[in-house]
Amino acid sequence: MRFSRCPHATLLYLTLLVTSMAMTGEVRAQEKAPVPDETAEQVAKKAAGEIYGGRFALAQGASDKTALAAEMITAAAKMQNGSADQFVLLRIARDIAVGAGDAEMALSAVKELIQRFDVPTLAFLAETLLATAEHATTNAQRKAVAESAKPISAKLAEADEYELAIRVCETARAAALGAREFKLAAELGNQLPELKRLEQEFQAYRDARAVMEADPAEPAANFVAGRYLCFVKGDWEQGIPYWALGSDAALKAAALRELPGATTAEQQVAIGDAWWDAAEGKEGAERDTLRLRAAVWYRRAKPNLAGGLVGLKVKQRLEEVAKLGREIPTAPAKHPLAAPGVTSLTNPDVRFRACEDHFVVIERGQIRAVVVDNAAL
Repeated sequence: MRFSRCPHATLLYLTLLVTSMAMTGEVRAQEKAPVPDETAEQVAKKAAGEIYGGRFALAQGASDKTALAAEMITAAAKMQNGSADQFVLLRIARDIAVGAGDAEMALSAVKELIQRFDVPTLAFLAETLLATAEHATTNAQRKAVAESAKPISAKLAEADEYELAIRVCETARAAALGAREFKLAAELGNQLPELKRLEQEFQAYRDARAVMEADPAEPAANFVAGRYLCFVKGDWEQGIPYWALGSDAALKAAALRELPGATTAEQQVAIGDAWWDAAEGKEGAERDTLRLRAAVWYRRAKPNLAGGLVGLKVKQRLEEVAKLGREIPTAPAKHPLAAPGVTSLTNPDVRFRACEDHFVVIERGQIRAVVVDNAAL
């Protein structure tokens, strides 16, 4: 277990914040069949070749190949689920459709594969679309590639696969231009600057994480990590603990105010005020996002506020946030990372030592804990 160095203060109570340090990544679906081993795959390929090889050799154009791919997909659906035969037939159907430049049919085969087998979903979709684009020769085929790319690119970005998302978007834009679908090409082109910005943000986040491997409490790195998680990913539960140790004083104050949670309307307003104050030093989307976070707490407090200036302030600020035209997120009843009341007085298993700062960072494997005292709030 590793402790960061911290200055002198008696810990009056502890707030334990646990956050996973695992990188954001694709979650694999459960209960999927494994990819067949090489031996089983070769046997299935030989059988498929004996059945469909002659048909493929006679296929003269894209329409014939697409029809064959569709027939193979239908046949695969009737086979034993998770079998090598099913896997190989769907994979061959996918390859035939790719060669025919038919994005819809190729992605249909991939959809069947990822529903049944433990394959990397997003990578498989992206690779299929990129390969199909190389064989798309008609305007209809190029348009299908471009239209299919938009949801795939968005999912790749959600999974932090920005480099691949950019490749898919650029390929789709080229396909749209080739199909003379200029409006679609413009839409895809407009996505590229944002994807490239997000790629830079993600790299900064990764760099910050690398710094925190050596120094978990390094303020600038914690600020960058929290910024990516809260502003880019919208993952406040993971991001707030980083800001609690970050270099931005206003964000740090708001994070430390929120982490213990709130049990009264007055405390909820105080948390909202902290985020609103933090927003005053920001511009554009960051300011709006912080005000939305403030509104989360104002909305929770509003029904329990008595009349007066505080209630009027909350009402006015919620009206101002409503003008953004964005939905106010729902706040958890209790912050999932907060554990007020877990102290050395209530739990003999909790141990602490006197330190000079108002927090300590503890790490074990992929788990990070931040312990703060009253003065930090």
